Amino acid sequence: MPIVKIYNASLVSNREVRMRYFGWKALCLLAMLAVALLLLPLILPPLPPPPPLFLFIPIIILVLLSFLLLLPSNVNIISSPNPSFTSPI
Repeated sequence: MPIVKIYNASLVSNREVRMRYFGWKALCLLAMLAVALLLLPLILPPLPPPPPLFLFIPIIILVLLSFLLLLPSNVNIISSPNPSFTSPI
């Protein structure tokens, strides 16, 4: 089993933590993605607006999630290890 070293946050600089978290390849990829996101809208032609039906998709998702949020659930049946168990409620 490998030994895990726990570093005190006050002893380790932010640069050391950042360099351990992201490798140089990941940093290059993120930098290229940022440059592409900045330059491509200037180069590519503008897109036509989407069909009106597609504009309702986020609203439909919001309504569905709100409905699921307010929907009562019976956690006793879901978490019961015995499939023949019925809740007294």
